[in-house]
Amino acid sequence: MPRTLILFLVLMALVGKAEAQTPSITLGGAALRLGMSEAEVKAELAKHPPLFLSTNGAISNKPPEDATLADYDKGLSLYGEVSFSKQGTLIHIEKHWRPSFDSPDTALVIASSLYGAAFSVTGTTPKLCRVYTRTSTEPEQDYKETTIECDTPGATRGVYVFVKTFHFGEKDDHSVQVSETLDTR
Repeated sequence: MPRTLILFLVLMALVGKAEAQTPSITLGGAALRLGMSEAEVKAELAKHPPLFLSTNGAISNKPPEDATLADYDKGLSLYGEVSFSKQGTLIHIEKHWRPSFDSPDTALVIASSLYGAAFSVTGTTPKLCRVYTRTSTEPEQDYKETTIECDTPGATRGVYVFVKTFHFGEKDDHSVQVSETLDTR
């Protein structure tokens, strides 16, 4: 084999390996990697209809004006958010799970979502991570947040669990969300 061809094949293998190691989050089948351009993100989302990127960085199943409860998986709504640097590269990815209005077993949905997010952050190898809790109490609502953050090469992965209790007279209403994040450091 000519030396040029061998060098080309070695470089391609290294590029493929580096791309495979770039931190990513999969959202509805779309693999979003830190460093992607906005055009690359839109192209990746287009491969997985009906994902849609709005102008404010939100990712949902359909444009917000067309979204209905039927667009979400039974028991769980999934959506995300992204942020780009001034240079136009992807620097922040969020993936959110929230029990939908027709959830048959909210506790199962939340526990499964938390496991999936934590597994995505830690995998099967033990990692040193930071854990924080935060609470806020106001007359209209109580807010509890649990944060788990782990550093990985080139990025910080996080899992966030939010519990809000809204006070409406004598009745309380609860909202729960599990989020997975990926940020450049």
